[in-house]
Amino acid sequence: MQKHSTNLMLCLAEDPSIELCVVHTSSTKRSPNFLREFGEAIAKKVREIYIPFPSYARMPGHYIRSSYKYSCLIWNRLESDIENFDFIYAKGFSAWKFLQESKKRTLPPIGVNFHGYEMFQPSASFRHSLELRMLAPFVRWNVQAAHYVFSYGAKITTLLKERLNVDGSRIVEIPGAVDAQWLEKDLMQHKNQVRRFVFLGRYERRKGVEELNFVLKDLPNPAPVEFHFIGPIPVDKQIDNRSFHYHGGISEADMIRNELLKSDVLVCPSLSEGMPNSIMEGMACGNAIIATDVGASSLLVDAENGWLLPLGDSQALSLAIQDAIDIPQADLVKMRLSSLDRMASFTWEEIGRRTIQTLKLLVIQPIDKGQ
Repeated sequence: MQKHSTNLMLCLAEDPSIELCVVHTSSTKRSPNFLREFGEAIAKKVREIYIPFPSYARMPGHYIRSSYKYSCLIWNRLESDIENFDFIYAKGFSAWKFLQESKKRTLPPIGVNFHGYEMFQPSASFRHSLELRMLAPFVRWNVQAAHYVFSYGAKITTLLKERLNVDGSRIVEIPGAVDAQWLEKDLMQHKNQVRRFVFLGRYERRKGVEELNFVLKDLPNPAPVEFHFIGPIPVDKQIDNRSFHYHGGISEADMIRNELLKSDVLVCPSLSEGMPNSIMEGMACGNAIIATDVGASSLLVDAENGWLLPLGDSQALSLAIQDAIDIPQADLVKMRLSSLDRMASFTWEEIGRRTIQTLKLLVIQPIDKGQ
């Protein structure tokens, strides 16, 4: 969510016709003044408001209480000049208080974006499901109270319509994107003697590391391929195989890109997702993709550039990995080139332009929610 928020902010800030106010928080108690990281021009053009995220004792419901309090703090800061805004774009629960107030008075159109809506997608464990279920009613209220709901498309839109009863006229489909600098221009300069697979992501149960391990543990040691993990995979989740390499967490974008450029196939076996950055970044670096059909993954992956798998089907995952091992090099190159070609439509330059056009249209032609 943070990466998407930053890129969206930059797209809006660079449009000379837009006056932008950015409200943000951080994990620290002190304002990071993060806009200065993007140059004085951005820092001077954008109105920046930093509000520390409230903290409560860690007990059931503490995140909900903190999120609502944070929304109230934002409201208190902006209420006096709320009429000067034409549109409010809110991530997560940040517009909660605004949505309550919109039932009492006329406010600018409010659009909310909860990204993956994981609390309404399948969960791998009862505990995780219980934790997410606590969020579900509050997400549902925010989504149903908003003027607009942003969706990555595909199964996210289906979820909004069928699980959350959001009318299609209020759903705004805008996919995710990557920086154009991620796009590889010369795929052929990266040639591997041994086929190289990569998993990219933090360790969460929903990321499917256990499902992937269930398949990979049956490969010989050493395996006929290399498998690289980028992300903080716990030691007890690492497989003892000389062909498997665990790089740990990498935060530098250039280092991640370099690893992806050296790979042939990216594997994303997630149980729930929005529109995975890992898939988009892997495609931008010329990887074929093995992914489960969750969230908006189907907008990115099909038979032309990889393998789109049914959720929770370990046999399908095993067969896809074996197919990716056995596929002739010429056919794999075609898949990798297809990934590159497809990502040309998912750069922030393109998606940012589309987002701005859409927001301006929503301001000009707002829907009537009867509030």
